[in-house]
Amino acid sequence: MLRTPKIRGALEGRLKQGRVGELELTIERLEEELARITYLDPRRLCDAEGHYIPLHELPEDVARAIAGIDVESLFDWVDDEKEPGLKKKRARVGSVTKYRFPSKVEAIHLGMRRRGALVDRAELDVKGNIAVSITINGIKREPKRAKEPA
Repeated sequence: MLRTPKIRGALEGRLKQGRVGELELTIERLEEELARITYLDPRRLCDAEGHYIPLHELPEDVARAIAGIDVESLFDWVDDEKEPGLKKKRARVGSVTKYRFPSKVEAIHLGMRRRGALVDRAELDVKGNIAVSITINGIKREPKRAKEPA
């Protein structure tokens, strides 16, 4: 992609302006995004009268917590003004907007794991000998087996 002059020029322009920090993935930025999802209040999508606020006017934290927006146009057959009652034509009569959000439960789960409040545990109740295989950084290590009595 860097071979494309348009893309290379845009990135070089950001470098010159010192705006590269916007593109960095840092733990702090990722935690901010996770918090936006965790604490999102869908009521903030609407004004005091219950009408949806246009996307470009939404509060920053609400807009950034949206995973996607689906807009479906609604059509119906209406009378043609030129020949009332005789012909009907298909016309757009409205639209349905659906906001999609990431899973709040998953965001809470990830946040709890990040903060150390959620730890996966496994309990074993084993009698007798067991063999354990351990893999560290892709290298599988087998334990030395005890010699069985003859």
